[in-house]
Amino acid sequence: RTGRGDEADRIAPRPRKLLSTLLTGGKPETSSHRPVVFLHGYNGDAATWKDMLRMFLSSGYEQGDLLVFDYEAMFGADTDTPIETLAEKVVSKVRVLPLFRRYLSSGYYPFYREAGDGFNERLQQVVNTILESEIPAVGDVEYESIRKTRLLLGVLAEHAPFTLNVSNLSSALSLSRNTMLKLFELMEKAALIRRLYAAKMGMGALVKPDKILFDNTNIMYALSVTVDAGTMRETCFASMLASDHTMAMSQQGDFVVDGNILFEIGGKGKKFTQIKDVPRSYVVADQIEVGMGNKIPLWLFGFLY
Repeated sequence: RTGRGDEADRIAPRPRKLLSTLLTGGKPETSSHRPVVFLHGYNGDAATWKDMLRMFLSSGYEQGDLLVFDYEAMFGADTDTPIETLAEKVVSKVRVLPLFRRYLSSGYYPFYREAGDGFNERLQQVVNTILESEIPAVGDVEYESIRKTRLLLGVLAEHAPFTLNVSNLSSALSLSRNTMLKLFELMEKAALIRRLYAAKMGMGALVKPDKILFDNTNIMYALSVTVDAGTMRETCFASMLASDHTMAMSQQGDFVVDGNILFEIGGKGKKFTQIKDVPRSYVVADQIEVGMGNKIPLWLFGFLY
């Protein structure tokens, strides 16, 4: 190849020997930064990142910390390439799963770079500011309701995804049903949670959501020492697709996406039992590097966001 991406190559040459070292947890002795992987979008090229690369370098990053991939160089231009083939080519160069685990706990917000070990504390401060200052200012919500909501978020992080019973929850927290629904609406607008509804059901401020997930997995890890694996997986999947796709709950699987694609989310041993013989259905599995057929690695959906 010539031309496309040449300038980005000069700024941060694509590492070869360093790649396996950096992404297996080892780093050059002179580097104190996590490696950063740059992967452009469809029809782009490595030159997309030239300004961003300069910014990282001026902030003290080493060239070996900045890993620039190019779709044409890695995969070719065949958009019909099977998903497992694309995943195999990525994992042949990058130890994906350890990096994915780190991303789930502390990689969603850009301040992870400067926060370091203080990331969770920083995010807790952000959440507290939203709950204690911003939501009461715009939503006319009493402080006592906010205090109870903070406890509720911690409970949600620790438990498996469940069908929401607003009446029981309102009773347990001594809040009215409408106050609870209003808090859910405000927390979703503040990007703390995500409300999910059954397929073909209307949505609105006073319509009961069928399930509550966090906006992203980092919030879960910041609010609770113990995070439920099932909730974490569903939260991750939803956070990657929700911005560009419609999502609803399904009786057969976990999510219906865009009205006609069914997904069941689980661990590496997840079977197709619940969605057997359903057209356009897929299992999304955590803790696997490469899938097969209609079984897709959870980490791979991160490239959609």
